[in-house]
Amino acid sequence: MDDSEIVLDIGKGLQKYLDKKIIEFSANLQLQEEKNTAVLFTSTYEGEGKTTLSLLLAIELAESGKKVIWLDCDFHKRRNAYKLNPARTEKKDDKFWGLIDYLNLSCEKEKIIYSVKNKNLNVIPVGSTRKGARELIGKPVFQELINQLRKEYDYIILDGSAAGVFLDSRIMASKCDGVIYVIEYNRVKKAFVKETMGEIRKYKGRILGAVLNKSRD
Repeated sequence: MDDSEIVLDIGKGLQKYLDKKIIEFSANLQLQEEKNTAVLFTSTYEGEGKTTLSLLLAIELAESGKKVIWLDCDFHKRRNAYKLNPARTEKKDDKFWGLIDYLNLSCEKEKIIYSVKNKNLNVIPVGSTRKGARELIGKPVFQELINQLRKEYDYIILDGSAAGVFLDSRIMASKCDGVIYVIEYNRVKKAFVKETMGEIRKYKGRILGAVLNKSRD
């Protein structure tokens, strides 16, 4: 597939802050361990910045020479923090193929992987439909996809839904090597963060670390 363009929907001032944040936590978290290949980003609520941070981390890793794929696994978001502008889309019946289409066995894996301008980065969008997503995540086909991608990429970065609201990210956490938990500064109560992290651990998810986002520092 021809190279596409992925555009983050953020302002220049916020971009500068996020670049600093990404460098900070990519250096501190345990991502360099070989066992941390598939990493899930989640949060307590929607809108805490996990999509933007996960994409920026994927770009940072790709620019460092690692082969990276980023998956949009948030089936509930009302507005994307990014835009994927394909140079040439693979369409059939007017569909823009993505993760859910593959899990529904509607298309082959090659149909859902998009190249972007950075040669080391690929993207899998959420797909043309989001119905039945939670049930599909629990099926073997999702784990099989992750296992296939492990053979092809150094890092698999997954943008999950808000674990404090939706169950599918907790299920997904058990199928990844680790979870990065994004917390918006001065928005979420500490007790609810601890409770949600506890729920992730109940599903055998492994917390790699937490990122405090939108803080004044």
